[in-house]
Amino acid sequence: MVASAKNIVRIPSTKEAIKSFDLEFKSFNSQVSSTEFDTHSLTQVLSTHKQLLKQAQFRLKVLKKRRHSMVRQSSEILAQLIKNDEENIDFNRAKQLFKDESIEEAYELLDHFCEFILVQFSHIRKLEDCRDDVNEAVSILIYASTRCGEVPELRVIRKLFEKRYGQKFAKAAIELFPGNRVNQQVVYCDT
Repeated sequence: MVASAKNIVRIPSTKEAIKSFDLEFKSFNSQVSSTEFDTHSLTQVLSTHKQLLKQAQFRLKVLKKRRHSMVRQSSEILAQLIKNDEENIDFNRAKQLFKDESIEEAYELLDHFCEFILVQFSHIRKLEDCRDDVNEAVSILIYASTRCGEVPELRVIRKLFEKRYGQKFAKAAIELFPGNRVNQQVVYCDT
């Protein structure tokens, strides 16, 4: 059966989705700054925020699978070298394996924190201030947005949280200022 041109749905690229989201968010910001606050617009922006978190989770899962296959392949090569008593084991290869494992672990943590924020979304929407557990999750996503270029959705998510909790909050997470709530395990994976 041949699909007709009418049935083909074009899925926007991440770049297009982010651009579209930025336009919607700017429109929302202008409504908030003027006194015409529309609760429908708030709901729309928040649902877009949830959609971005889900897109980030999907991308993180794909990246994690790719990194996992790299780790598995590197592990097999190193195991073979050790098994054959190779004297010239490439320490750079072992170093890269360790780095790949750390990145894979970071992807897993980021996915976990995206899920946590999705679960806590109703509380985040209602409360002005962050609870400690939500603060940690938000701080980690803000921190990762500047260091994880493979997940562009995190940059947009950072902008949203920056608008919600202020630049000081975001800067503390990005720069790891005293009082930040970024999990040290994520910082360790970044180095």
